[in-house]
Amino acid sequence: MNVGDLVIVSDGNQKFRAIAEVTSEYYFEENETGHYCQLRKVRWLKVYSPSLPTSELFSKNLSQQTIYSLKPPTLDLTKLQALLTGGEAKGSLAVGSNISGYAVTSISSEVIEFKKPNGSRLPLPMSIINELVDLVKNGKSTTEDIKNKTLFDKVEMNLEKYLVNGYSNLLAQLVAYIIDNGLSFGDRVSSDNRVLIIDEINRGNIANIFGELITLIKPSKRAGEPDALSVTLPYTKKPFSVPSNLYLLGTMNTADKSLAQVDIALRRRFEFVEMMPDYELLKSIPKIQGIDISRLAKAINQRIELLFDREHTIGHSFFLPLISEPTIEKLGEIFELQILPLLEEYFFEDWERVGQVLGDHLKAASNKAESDNRFIIEKYSTSEIAELMGSEWEPNGVQAFVRNDYALTNPDAYIACYEPR
Repeated sequence: MNVGDLVIVSDGNQKFRAIAEVTSEYYFEENETGHYCQLRKVRWLKVYSPSLPTSELFSKNLSQQTIYSLKPPTLDLTKLQALLTGGEAKGSLAVGSNISGYAVTSISSEVIEFKKPNGSRLPLPMSIINELVDLVKNGKSTTEDIKNKTLFDKVEMNLEKYLVNGYSNLLAQLVAYIIDNGLSFGDRVSSDNRVLIIDEINRGNIANIFGELITLIKPSKRAGEPDALSVTLPYTKKPFSVPSNLYLLGTMNTADKSLAQVDIALRRRFEFVEMMPDYELLKSIPKIQGIDISRLAKAINQRIELLFDREHTIGHSFFLPLISEPTIEKLGEIFELQILPLLEEYFFEDWERVGQVLGDHLKAASNKAESDNRFIIEKYSTSEIAELMGSEWEPNGVQAFVRNDYALTNPDAYIACYEPR
């Protein structure tokens, strides 16, 4: 070591807890224990509590050697400079920056979070932003492609199309800003917390999936707690416990028939947060030939609550494709292939109730399907019934219904769902 060298203090091999500058030559100072007597004075530049993960500064985990030299590419010098200076060049994207009316509220290695003009939060995955930046930097695309929603026509990739096209103006300006000015990590919120997301948690056999974790995930049984427990892994024979900084998030649709399979023991270990349809999110969809998608979804769900229950209301995700493709044809496709089949299943093909959910009972019937605004119409006219069954035949109360394809592409049919005419 030499005076002026930087020292990074590890915390295990997956974290680091401090950065210091050597300020003196080597000296020996004897103490009562006889340990740690070989010293150099340092100036502490950064001390982190809790410790930061190695990904904040290194390309791989640290070694458990007492002391060794750190060099690129193991050590990311750009990240080191950002940590020490509290940011990069003046004007770089940081907390407090404003892009297209969206204020940056936090930056992490996984997510940049914005505050939308209406006050709601918008988290954007850093993986998507990094890939878009790389595409533009490498000349495979341009910010105009992002803005004009033509990116997916030119480049094959696995990014979420609805998200990229849904926020095309924001992402185009964000990518351009990062390329021109850089991204500042100085004001980034670093956290030692980690999250594991289990999608559709109630679709599998909970007892088999979790096993002994049922006990280990309890807050009082986690590592570092007074009643901490551990188990021996069957293959490695090493002890295993669940750390207290791990958060488990499970998602499930309460309308699923498999809901009863959720173990009561598992329920005691989770807090349940209800996520109902977000009509504010749907307000970002422009009106489609006068159709207000947010009001349409809300009216349908209010009728489902009255005719069935609130657990079976239709989620806003059905309508999100309309953000990037706000056309009557796309809306008709969503109704024909997703919403109508779902309603038919809910009400066991009770067509009259399906029609009530869509407000058909409030719409004036027409003699011709081509001018009828109802989504569900009678299959046979009075004259057709008489011709098929005879004039003396009396209906037993069961009427045959069919979907009205004309209504699927008729804006008035959708508008009349929330504004009866």
